Amino acid sequence: MFRQNHPLDSLPEGIHSLSLCPICQSKYNPIGVRILEEREGSHLVYFTCRNCAGSVVSVVTHVGIGISSVGVLTDLSADEVVRYAHGEDPIALDDVLELHAWIEDPRKKYLEFLMN
Repeated sequence: MFRQNHPLDSLPEGIHSLSLCPICQSKYNPIGVRILEEREGSHLVYFTCRNCAGSVVSVVTHVGIGISSVGVLTDLSADEVVRYAHGEDPIALDDVLELHAWIEDPRKKYLEFLMN
């Protein structure tokens, strides 16, 4: 039987275990897998599960005689992953400190709001 090319086929051998959704264990549909970027033996891959709609971003890298992958569940779209991966609209340290000060401001009562 003829097998259509799967986006994961261009990844290194042995990485096909990433073809299962970590949330519901369904096999990813080829349409739900996008290789966002390839660079120096590494791939940035975006998976969307058609069964549960969960998304995972994974970095797959050749390391010596094996393969390493790190994935994270995300609510970002594939386009947002690409945009943020290249530093567009980065969160600066000052932004984090400003948010912390805002949350800690007793006049805002933000923490009380979250606790109720």
